[in-house]
Amino acid sequence: MNINPGELNKRIKFITTTSGQDADGFPIAEEITHHECWAKVTNTSGTELIKANAEFSEVKTRFLIRYTKKKIENFWTLVFIGNPYDIAYTNDYEFSHEYIEIFATLRR
Repeated sequence: MNINPGELNKRIKFITTTSGQDADGFPIAEEITHHECWAKVTNTSGTELIKANAEFSEVKTRFLIRYTKKKIENFWTLVFIGNPYDIAYTNDYEFSHEYIEIFATLRR
Protein backbone atom coordinates (compact mmCIF):
# COMPACT_ATOMS: atom_id res chain seq x y z
CA MET A 1 0.00 0.00 0.00
CA ASN A 2 1.39 3.37 -0.97
CA ILE A 3 1.25 6.21 1.51
CA ASN A 4 1.26 9.81 0.33
CA PRO A 5 3.79 11.62 2.58
CA GLY A 6 1.67 14.77 2.20
CA GLU A 7 -1.00 13.09 4.32
CA LEU A 8 1.34 13.24 7.34
CA ASN A 9 0.04 16.72 8.15
CA LYS A 10 -0.86 16.59 11.86
CA ARG A 11 1.72 17.30 14.57
CA ILE A 12 1.91 14.86 17.49
CA LYS A 13 4.30 14.30 20.37
CA PHE A 14 5.10 11.53 22.81
CA ILE A 15 5.54 12.53 26.45
CA THR A 16 5.87 11.22 29.96
CA THR A 17 5.06 13.19 33.08
CA THR A 18 7.09 12.96 36.26
CA SER A 19 6.05 14.41 39.58
CA GLY A 20 8.11 15.64 42.47
CA GLN A 21 8.57 18.58 44.80
CA ASP A 22 10.29 21.90 44.36
CA ALA A 23 12.73 23.40 46.88
CA ASP A 24 9.83 24.71 49.00
CA GLY A 25 8.08 21.31 49.13
CA PHE A 26 5.31 22.16 46.66
CA PRO A 27 4.31 19.44 44.20
CA ILE A 28 5.43 19.93 40.62
CA ALA A 29 4.90 17.94 37.45
CA GLU A 30 7.49 17.89 34.71
CA GLU A 31 6.64 16.95 31.15
CA ILE A 32 9.36 15.17 29.20
CA THR A 33 8.98 15.09 25.41
CA HIS A 34 10.52 11.95 23.93
CA HIS A 35 9.64 12.44 20.27
CA GLU A 36 7.74 14.88 18.03
CA CYS A 37 6.70 14.12 14.48
CA TRP A 38 4.10 14.51 11.74
CA ALA A 39 1.31 11.95 11.47
CA LYS A 40 -1.69 10.91 9.43
CA VAL A 41 -4.61 10.71 11.87
CA THR A 42 -7.71 8.57 11.35
CA ASN A 43 -10.54 7.91 13.81
CA THR A 44 -11.13 4.18 13.68
CA SER A 45 -14.20 4.05 15.89
CA GLY A 46 -16.29 6.06 18.27
CA THR A 47 -18.29 3.87 20.57
CA GLU A 48 -20.85 4.82 23.14
CA LEU A 49 -20.46 2.63 26.20
CA ILE A 50 -22.64 2.21 29.22
CA LYS A 51 -20.61 2.03 32.42
CA ALA A 52 -22.16 2.20 35.86
CA ASN A 53 -25.42 3.50 34.35
CA ALA A 54 -23.63 6.43 32.75
CA GLU A 55 -22.76 7.08 29.12
CA PHE A 56 -19.14 7.35 28.10
CA SER A 57 -17.67 7.79 24.69
CA GLU A 58 -14.55 5.92 23.68
CA VAL A 59 -12.57 7.28 20.76
CA LYS A 60 -10.02 4.99 19.12
CA THR A 61 -7.63 6.66 16.73
CA ARG A 62 -5.01 5.40 14.28
CA PHE A 63 -1.81 7.43 13.87
CA LEU A 64 0.62 6.73 11.04
CA ILE A 65 4.11 8.21 11.39
CA ARG A 66 7.39 7.87 9.54
CA TYR A 67 9.60 5.08 10.85
CA THR A 68 11.99 6.06 13.62
CA LYS A 69 14.70 4.04 15.31
CA LYS A 70 13.40 5.37 18.63
CA LYS A 71 11.23 2.75 20.29
CA ILE A 72 7.74 4.09 20.86
CA GLU A 73 6.85 2.88 24.36
CA ASN A 74 3.27 1.94 25.24
CA PHE A 75 3.48 3.73 28.61
CA TRP A 76 4.18 7.07 26.90
CA THR A 77 1.31 9.48 26.36
CA LEU A 78 0.60 10.57 22.80
CA VAL A 79 -0.56 14.20 22.57
CA PHE A 80 -2.59 15.39 19.58
CA ILE A 81 -4.23 18.85 19.52
CA GLY A 82 -3.60 19.12 23.26
CA ASN A 83 -5.53 15.89 23.99
CA PRO A 84 -3.80 12.95 25.70
CA TYR A 85 -4.09 9.48 24.17
CA ASP A 86 -3.15 6.13 25.73
CA ILE A 87 -1.14 4.01 23.32
CA ALA A 88 -2.63 0.56 22.92
CA TYR A 89 -0.59 -0.86 20.08
CA THR A 90 2.34 -0.03 17.78
CA ASN A 91 3.17 -1.78 14.54
CA ASP A 92 5.92 -1.58 11.90
CA TYR A 93 3.54 -0.87 9.02
CA GLU A 94 3.79 -3.72 6.47
CA PHE A 95 7.19 -4.62 8.02
CA SER A 96 8.80 -2.12 5.65
CA HIS A 97 10.63 0.11 8.17
CA GLU A 98 9.06 3.11 6.43
CA TYR A 99 6.08 3.85 8.69
CA ILE A 100 4.87 3.02 12.19
CA GLU A 101 1.17 2.52 12.86
CA ILE A 102 -0.06 3.47 16.34
CA PHE A 103 -3.49 2.71 17.76
CA ALA A 104 -4.48 4.86 20.74
CA THR A 105 -7.52 5.70 22.84
CA LEU A 106 -8.45 9.22 23.86
CA ARG A 107 -7.99 9.64 27.61
CA ARG A 108 -10.99 11.11 29.44
